[in-house]
Amino acid sequence: MSRHVVHVEAKGLPTPSRIRRQRRILAALDGQYRALTRDAGGAPDSGLRPIKSFGFSTRSSREDAVARLVALLDDVDPEWRSYVRVWDGYGTGVRGALRA
Repeated sequence: MSRHVVHVEAKGLPTPSRIRRQRRILAALDGQYRALTRDAGGAPDSGLRPIKSFGFSTRSSREDAVARLVALLDDVDPEWRSYVRVWDGYGTGVRGALRA
């Protein structure tokens, strides 16, 4: 099955409190839109750099996929931009979503 994969990854200095907040953001996002497992093409998690991958149908554009995650993140934690970054593997990331 072909799909777009968009990643949400921790950013910033990996302090214990920051990592906890990043994990809470990712867990809440995973609760709203199921993340891909590693076996299904998701990124492997790292202890200091939490990351989740999300799959989207190729019927939607990469920008639309990123925009959907950005909207979910806004609902999860309005300050998410200080803790995680969104990227789609093609370099458009959040900038692509903001143009969508």
